[in-house]
Amino acid sequence: MSKINPKDLKIDEDLLKDSSIKGELNIQQLVFRQIERTHQAAIQDETVFAANVRLLLNMLPSHKRNEVIDRADEYVSTQKSYQYKYNCGVPLGTPEHPINGSPALIEEEVYDWYKLLEIILDTFEECGVTWKIEPWTIETGKLKIEENTKFPTPVYRKDMLKKEPEKRFKRCAICGLKIERGTGANYNGKLVHREKCLSACKAEFLSEKT
Repeated sequence: MSKINPKDLKIDEDLLKDSSIKGELNIQQLVFRQIERTHQAAIQDETVFAANVRLLLNMLPSHKRNEVIDRADEYVSTQKSYQYKYNCGVPLGTPEHPINGSPALIEEEVYDWYKLLEIILDTFEECGVTWKIEPWTIETGKLKIEENTKFPTPVYRKDMLKKEPEKRFKRCAICGLKIERGTGANYNGKLVHREKCLSACKAEFLSEKT
């Protein structure tokens, strides 16, 4: 890894003097420290947060920094407002009826510092400074799976699914047909259809007795 002269970087002197950075100075350590400071500044004054975001932007490689700057339309918007002149604390004129140029319509650029920070962090990731993705290979028998291998979504056919065993049902002792739930009756130890076969079952029982 090539050495970096800290004076060539636009980095806060306090950051460079941080005692936790020991030995050879490298850009990753500086970036991690500045990311930490930027996150801490997010709960402070917006001016402090903005300054830390700008500092983090300056730590990007020049070609990547220019790419982020070229994406300004994603984090910079233009807002219009009226600027008034005052007489004894009273604003002069109205937008419909200005007096002596008051109020004057002005435009100013407004930065979304959180969006800019998000873009900067994504760019550091692309540069391999923060998150890193290592290539890997898994071998199982004759099957080799490499990184970014895409597998088709499995399609199941009905005949591939395990069939559930059919539920057993009871048959009528008279007609032998299936007895649906709630349609059977038990007479003299025999299960029969209540509506169709019960009378026949009773008659058969009487004939057996005689």
